[in-house]
Amino acid sequence: MALSTKTRHILNLAVVLAILAGSLWFALQGVEWGQLWDAITRINVGWIVVSVVVTISSHFIRAERWRILIPDGNSVGRFNAFSATVIGYMMNNIIPRSGEVIRPWVLARRESRPFSRLLATVLVERILDGLALLLIFLLLLVVAREQLEDLLPGYTATGIFLTLSIPIIGAVLMVVLAVKTTLGTTIMAWLCRRFPGKLTAKLQEIFEEFRSGVNFSGARGGALILFWSILLWVFYAFSIYFGFLAFGYDQRYGLGMGAMVTTLAITTVGITIAPTPGAFGVYHLFCRAALVTLYAVAESDAVAFALVLHAAPYLGTILVGTLLMLREGISFGEATQHTKDGEKGEHG
Repeated sequence: MALSTKTRHILNLAVVLAILAGSLWFALQGVEWGQLWDAITRINVGWIVVSVVVTISSHFIRAERWRILIPDGNSVGRFNAFSATVIGYMMNNIIPRSGEVIRPWVLARRESRPFSRLLATVLVERILDGLALLLIFLLLLVVAREQLEDLLPGYTATGIFLTLSIPIIGAVLMVVLAVKTTLGTTIMAWLCRRFPGKLTAKLQEIFEEFRSGVNFSGARGGALILFWSILLWVFYAFSIYFGFLAFGYDQRYGLGMGAMVTTLAITTVGITIAPTPGAFGVYHLFCRAALVTLYAVAESDAVAFALVLHAAPYLGTILVGTLLMLREGISFGEATQHTKDGEKGEHG
């Protein structure tokens, strides 16, 4: 018997809450609460503010890269792209993965552009993020293989790399085959012979818009995408480094640039696989494991770092995203509804 929509939503929420509770329990297990509070009260708030500003600024960098991926993206307003990007991240912090639908919807609404075309650019962008993560992880395999295998007992570093790379490379191949070869056209023709004309016309329209959305302008566009991608990850990395400075862990534990890159890679894996809103619990678990196992950071200090470095940009993004939603004239209920519509394949 098929479950009702309401029942499915309740079950999904129950699963998310169970994973959230389990992850937080593991992340906070064995922590001395007095020591945890002491670590938090000793932080340099100024460096935390800098870390949050860097994180918010990274959204502007992502928006700039997104404009290059969008066909005729030069005509897209910079602030409009930034606004859509921050709202998307804010929604991800509330409903997992919803921002991937909300972001192109907000920009399509503001710029009067086809939703499907913008959605395609978000897919390409996520593939670029995945490839960048693979490169960072490959670098860690070269310089810190033993530490990575200590961090994840029972797994080899090469096995982890393959586990991460297979779905990303598979997504790249699927997009290339569907859009850059005749395979996509062949599949659409096959669908058109088997479904009603009105439905296939809609599918054909979406496919053509999607195909248009994965094209960007030549070598110059590629060079700019590479530049903004590198700068984006630099900003992500330094948001962590400023966290080290805030807690004084650069002096106390000797955490520097190497620890910055390693912590970034490991926490990004956690964020990527997390099914919870804003990667709650999962981020904390991965961050604690990295700092404790690889750098001998005290348990309470590692958890304090994870809590603050997650909460500060999380709340900052929520605040800025809410203000931008008011500017766009979008209610939370409207955004949530369009998330559901996007998951069903609708656009507007």
